[in-house]
Amino acid sequence: ALISFDVNYRPSLWPQPEEALTVIEAMLPQADLVKVNEEELKLLSGSKDLSEGSAHILARGPALCVVTLGADGSYFSSALGEGRIPPFSVETVDAVGCGDAFMAGTLCRLIRHDDWKKALAPDQMAANLRYANAVGALTALTYGVIPALPTAAAVGSFLQERTA
Repeated sequence: ALISFDVNYRPSLWPQPEEALTVIEAMLPQADLVKVNEEELKLLSGSKDLSEGSAHILARGPALCVVTLGADGSYFSSALGEGRIPPFSVETVDAVGCGDAFMAGTLCRLIRHDDWKKALAPDQMAANLRYANAVGALTALTYGVIPALPTAAAVGSFLQERTA
């Protein structure tokens, strides 16, 4: 099984950041894939540097660290390599749910393989996160998370339009 952990830190839900950090750090060794945004990366690693911060997370046990960068795309790091994936420029209507949609796209691509760990090679991860970036971008085009989630066919068409 692939165990994914989206940190999804919300300061208003915790009495103190230190308490959240203790709980989150206890979860890291249980996860294969950890997804953070830039603020969460800094919270967990003490660094804004994508490579350094991701290395800190990977040292806790996960095989893959993915960082969402909003309008700046995404980043991944694993023992096999790292990379930054450019965004798709879209007219954002509603950004709520874009991170969740991005993770759905990432997981969808990883589990297509008999062994998801074989999908961690940098060239494959670049393609996986390009797909996930497209899912997030398409989600931003519509109000409301559920109606905004694209189908695989819509993502395929979106990617094909941007490849031509």
